[in-house]
Amino acid sequence: MDWDVIDGALKVMDAWSPTSSYRGTFTPDELVAIDHPLPGLYMVYSLNTDQIRPGKIGHWTVVNVISESGNGVHLEYFDSLALKPYYLNPYIDCFIANNFSTYTHCTHSVQSTDSNSCGYFALCYCYFSVIQGLSLKEIMSKFGKGQYSENEEFVRKLCFHLFYI
Repeated sequence: MDWDVIDGALKVMDAWSPTSSYRGTFTPDELVAIDHPLPGLYMVYSLNTDQIRPGKIGHWTVVNVISESGNGVHLEYFDSLALKPYYLNPYIDCFIANNFSTYTHCTHSVQSTDSNSCGYFALCYCYFSVIQGLSLKEIMSKFGKGQYSENEEFVRKLCFHLFYI
């Protein structure tokens, strides 16, 4: 999915939510030290590996910093292929390690490795987390394990419905 399409859709979504703070679309080496958000605020960073791994097809992931009233700041890392940050990119891993003692991440892949739908999955994750207030575990339960075709059809239809993409 095109960089501008992801960025535009997330800006639209940010306007829908008074608790969201879309921080932008970045390559992992562009991540900077974050400001901790106010309670009840989400800080969404959309990441693409395209500029980091020359010659490789870019892969969309999401870093979502969530500040919960009374529970402090929590990070959710969404990768539709369920790759850990240290495996995917050292910049993402360093960003997380330097700013968070713990984080949650996807426990199983929801997308086939030969699919190019990671941008759709990233947008759907943001929609379910920021707009509907679902946790990563709740979002992951919407996708069937190993049901890649069904999962892809679901996210493409939802993105078309929400963003006409």
